Amino acid sequence: MARARSKSQRRSGVRRESRGVRRGRQPPRLEEWDTVLNVNLRGTFLGVRACSRRIIDGGGGALVLTSSTSGLMGVPGGAAYSASKHGILG
Repeated sequence: MARARSKSQRRSGVRRESRGVRRGRQPPRLEEWDTVLNVNLRGTFLGVRACSRRIIDGGGGALVLTSSTSGLMGVPGGAAYSASKHGILG
């Protein structure tokens, strides 16, 4: 994922992370819960971890994490999605 960026993006020290997948079953099956949290929360963590050292070694920059208003207030059928987005905002 980090290797796919252009050279100018790598030099700028800026990385934006935003991931999202949602399943609507209530209550969610465990497999659905795991999928949503793995993509939305763990995926964000892995992206930040992969790029943060490069930003630090490059003398600084910015990591911009975006989430969703669903992380502030739950949505019908979106328990896993809201929990994962709150994990970013939290």
